[in-house]
Amino acid sequence: MAEPTAPGWREVAVPPLRRLPWPVVARSQRLEAGERFPPHVHGWNQLVHASTGVLQASAGQARHVITPQQALWVPTGTLHHTGALNTSAFRNLYVADGPELGMPTHCVVLDL
Repeated sequence: MAEPTAPGWREVAVPPLRRLPWPVVARSQRLEAGERFPPHVHGWNQLVHASTGVLQASAGQARHVITPQQALWVPTGTLHHTGALNTSAFRNLYVADGPELGMPTHCVVLDL
């Protein structure tokens, strides 16, 4: 992803997880305004939901804004990064691939 780091963004470490211990793993985190994860890839799907605040996510050539009324589906192997436009709490579901999953193979914003 050839996106320069915008002034004011502070990168925080991507949580270390090399493999999923279960087919679905839930994780929650808080980011302060202006914090973001550097571009990275997962070996599993990710569903990102901002429970409070507003997140900005970049994946491929697209940027997405995630409010508490939405979630972003990020398929396995998609280069992406997520940052907080204001102090935000968010929830992730990490989901293993499977033929029965039936989810898109591209990023999509879901209304909740």
